[in-house]
Amino acid sequence: MVTAEDFKRIVAETKPVVLSAVSRHLYERFHHAVDDVAQETYIRAYKALVKDKFQGRSALETWLYAIARNESLRMNAKLHREEERREKLARQREEPSADSAGEVENESELARVYERLLQLPAKYGSVLKMYWKGNSEKEIAQSLSLT
Repeated sequence: MVTAEDFKRIVAETKPVVLSAVSRHLYERFHHAVDDVAQETYIRAYKALVKDKFQGRSALETWLYAIARNESLRMNAKLHREEERREKLARQREEPSADSAGEVENESELARVYERLLQLPAKYGSVLKMYWKGNSEKEIAQSLSLT
């Protein structure tokens, strides 16, 4: 079993490898998410180490590099989806609607739904908030440790 001290040492020794993988695979326009990707890399690694899933078929650095690469690719996809949603919303706001009354009705309905969302218990509301932010069901499940 990996202790907190063991893991602290692992992080200290492998941080350059992880950051190198993230820098190489994370799109430049998403560079602001480097720390998030590195953190998620170590969270995934820790969970795997605690469950004794690292089989030692490769060096620890190689294994962490692969995790960091995969996390970078996931973040690229997630942030790209968020960009597309923002662009779609911006286009919808710019385009005049034939039924502007329907738009206002939809916006006020959306505001009411969001207000209700804020009243939900955190364990339910967090799932919906993550979904609205563009996370896939798989990402939500992984983030909430449901997988």
